[in-house]
Amino acid sequence: MTFSEMLVTICTSAVVAAVVGSLVNELLMRWRNSPSERLDALKAAVVLEGYAMDCASGVADHQARRESDGVCGAVLGGVPDLPDIRIAASFLKRKRVKVADLLACFPQEVQQAQQEVAFRWNVYHDKESTDALRLTACVGLHALRLAEELRQAFRLPRRDPNSGKMNMLDILEAEAKDCRES
Repeated sequence: MTFSEMLVTICTSAVVAAVVGSLVNELLMRWRNSPSERLDALKAAVVLEGYAMDCASGVADHQARRESDGVCGAVLGGVPDLPDIRIAASFLKRKRVKVADLLACFPQEVQQAQQEVAFRWNVYHDKESTDALRLTACVGLHALRLAEELRQAFRLPRRDPNSGKMNMLDILEAEAKDCRES
């Protein structure tokens, strides 16, 4: 048997066909699932950015009340509730596991901030002493950074965190002091 005959035999064998077939199927599945994975990531990023906007709005209202000596604005009584964030199984692929982990842990961080505010309220009975302003700014800033990481991991278009004259990033950074980084 010559080399060319042996090569033809190997190339047409069932083993090679099975391996190549499964490889082609895997590539096709990745290609087909890519849009739905990116859509899930986009939805999660938009939810996080919306939550950061809610946090910045509450912080801005509190700042306005403080700066106007109570004439306008509102006291921030607590950390806003986090809407549901769907974590798709596709987030656990390749280099996206870190982002999936951060996304899965984020609701617990929000809950811890809410519990800290509630504890301080029970101890001091004063809305100004609850540290809600700092904690809301920290959680909002973390949501914004997590949304940006999601957009980078899934190669989604970058979104400017500012809407109109409200610079969300500046508002959150001004009050976010001694935040825990995760």
